[in-house]
Amino acid sequence: MRKTTSLAGVVALTTAFASPAFAQNQNYGDFGLYLAAGVNRVNASFRNSRDVTVSESESSETVRVGYMFPGSPGVNGWFGLELGYLNFGDFKTGKVGRNTEVDISANGFTLAAIGSFRAAKKVDIYGRLGAFMVDTDSNSVINGSRVSDSGSSTEPFFAIGAELDQGRWNFYGEFLKVKAGDRDLEADILSIGVKYEFEPYLPGR
Repeated sequence: MRKTTSLAGVVALTTAFASPAFAQNQNYGDFGLYLAAGVNRVNASFRNSRDVTVSESESSETVRVGYMFPGSPGVNGWFGLELGYLNFGDFKTGKVGRNTEVDISANGFTLAAIGSFRAAKKVDIYGRLGAFMVDTDSNSVINGSRVSDSGSSTEPFFAIGAELDQGRWNFYGEFLKVKAGDRDLEADILSIGVKYEFEPYLPGR
């Protein structure tokens, strides 16, 4: 809950600074402040209560806010930095003997560098590379005894994706690979979503 509340504050501040009063009525491009939100299909693998690796799928959501810097003249690309919030969702495995299901969840902030280039008219290809600051929680019953565990770690992640550029509104599809420390949780994530690019601030000359 604390992470979600903090992220809401970041988004609120971002929106305030990107209001029309902040804009300068200039032509906008694929640089400046942006806000993206999407839904995910998470395919995860992890160890169950008998230390057997199992796979499960779940739906979740993600939010990202970042800034793209203008490319140099003649350079067909942009570079940016972003902060995000990624929710893995909740995963469960069924009961085996006296070992009951494992209930595991993970979520946290992401911090990443992003590079983008124009591959075709209105189509951008991008990559993200960064760190996932993740909290995990798991609960299980092993041989009749309840075991709960939680932890925090910082894990590397990467993602590749494509955007359909419709002006300020972009639509994206993305593949992301990430892991968390508890029960060797690893996930391949497919995301689709929308991205809004605020009008950039261009100082007068």
